Amino acid sequence: MEETNYVDQQLGALVAVFDDFMKPAEFKRRCFRTLELVKETNITKALIDTRGLKVMVQENQRWIDEVWYPEAKRVGLRHMAFLMPEDFFGRMSVETSNRRVLREGIIEVHYFDEEKLAHDWLKSI
Repeated sequence: MEETNYVDQQLGALVAVFDDFMKPAEFKRRCFRTLELVKETNITKALIDTRGLKVMVQENQRWIDEVWYPEAKRVGLRHMAFLMPEDFFGRMSVETSNRRVLREGIIEVHYFDEEKLAHDWLKSI
């Protein structure tokens, strides 16, 4: 099984992979693992790979907004680069989930279609 949450030492960032149609329990498990890695490593940057995401159920979108982002801010996550899905519904799901965090500037979020550009941005921080 491919690792879904890990530290990329060269990038100096955490990586989390979200794909397909994720049930809330698995989605939350991956999200919480990212927070655990922030606490364990003190790394403040994350690459969120959603390229394979088809759609995110509203329950997950709401949970990210109301629960996960406040906790991510509390533990010290500061910068997130999202590799965006090609799938229209997946893309809309990611953007909807991040609406409040972008508006409030809680965590700096940028969207990328190319992995190299996401890496360049994270390395520049």
